[in-house]
Amino acid sequence: MNMFYWAIIVLGAFVAIWILFVAPAERRHHERKLELLQKKIEKRQLQEGQVQNNSSSVQNNDIQES
Repeated sequence: MNMFYWAIIVLGAFVAIWILFVAPAERRHHERKLELLQKKIEKRQLQEGQVQNNSSSVQNNDIQES
């Protein structure tokens, strides 16, 4: 029975360490990755918007010249 109690204590310590240290660190890591992805998406959307604005202005100039 003594071995069983030690196993429960060790398992409890492992879970406590996981909850206190590992889980918050993983959450911060995922938040940083999400932030980077959101910045990349915003940057790409801005670039695509500028390309579309440039192409539409070129089309408007073509229409006005005809």
